[in-house]
Amino acid sequence: MAATLHRHIEFVDGLLKLGADPNIPGNDGFTALMRAILNDNLAIARILLKHGAKPDQQDDNGDTPLSTAQDSNNTRMSSLIIKYSQ
Repeated sequence: MAATLHRHIEFVDGLLKLGADPNIPGNDGFTALMRAILNDNLAIARILLKHGAKPDQQDDNGDTPLSTAQDSNNTRMSSLIIKYSQ
């Protein structure tokens, strides 16, 4: 979802409310949630998770949102993902 890459929170929210699938990877292989984690955008990550983004979805390398957040030492993002993994 390109809106995630460009940090357009209003567009991300609007697209999800219209039924956009947050789990479809982009051309780079990353889902919108992975992109939000890589951009350290907690607000967009929270919206994506509320709209069904899979916190355990693996990318082409076998990385998950949680492993990506942990590899970046991003404890706030890791905590958010763990909350939605339960």
